Amino acid sequence: MRQLFKKHPSLDEKSAWIAVGVFFILALGIISRANDELYTDFLTSTEYPIRVTRHNSARAHGLAWIEIHFSDGTKRRFEGEVDSRTYTLSDALRVVKDTGKLTIATKQGKIISINGERPRNGAWAIQRNGKPVQNKIEALTISQGDTYTFFYRE
Repeated sequence: MRQLFKKHPSLDEKSAWIAVGVFFILALGIISRANDELYTDFLTSTEYPIRVTRHNSARAHGLAWIEIHFSDGTKRRFEGEVDSRTYTLSDALRVVKDTGKLTIATKQGKIISINGERPRNGAWAIQRNGKPVQNKIEALTISQGDTYTFFYRE
């Protein structure tokens, strides 16, 4: 004789499907959270430059960069256009400070603190195009293609 009624799933079968559903939802939550943390880490440690100046001139200008390497490994990079005028590192840092929402403290031409980070030796190390410089920031000029890097140095 043919069975006229469908067999209803037992309680064990329902429990198994509920467990699979819960596991699937938890797995999606964990993957989403890990992706958010990875993206946040990318945003805080990336060296993608922040534009700090724009000229209305159609003429192409050269670029210069300022990088700041903090003690926790975070790096900030700022990019600006350089034209025929003379800019000092001090001039550029004023723009970077406002654009990047940074606090920069100086003393006698040396940077002693950036965002409250003060090296034990009293000043941040500065490199121009990979070579250490000792001059005061008011005496250092920025040319097209220059990269000034500030290192937190213990």
